[in-house]
Amino acid sequence: MREVKSVLLVGAECAPFAKTGGLADVIGTLPSALKKRGIDARVIMPLHAKIKEKYRYELYHICSFYVSLGWRNQFVGVETLTYNGIQYYFIDNEYYFGGAIYKGGEAEGEQYAYFQRAVLEALSLIDFKPDII
Repeated sequence: MREVKSVLLVGAECAPFAKTGGLADVIGTLPSALKKRGIDARVIMPLHAKIKEKYRYELYHICSFYVSLGWRNQFVGVETLTYNGIQYYFIDNEYYFGGAIYKGGEAEGEQYAYFQRAVLEALSLIDFKPDII
């Protein structure tokens, strides 16, 4: 069995950037705990409007591209920053992440279908190849 050396945590929210519940707490603390065990743990999440507003001057643009979602192509921006020694990646799209973290109903299903698709496409463009996602 191969030793795990790198992990990418993918989530809709992560403390301290965006928090509505316990998911944000777990994704916010797990990377540091994994790092103490010698694992390169990073996080990728949506660039929600309130994050963009607070951290906009610290974000570094990696790339942008489009993904097909249903009948349309949607913009994807990939931004990054290092916070407390952990690398964070953010998927930027005003249409999906310019408002509420969770839109509810069918809109939320589309919101996070887009996010998953964007994350998978971004993996080939960022300088990180995780053992576990």
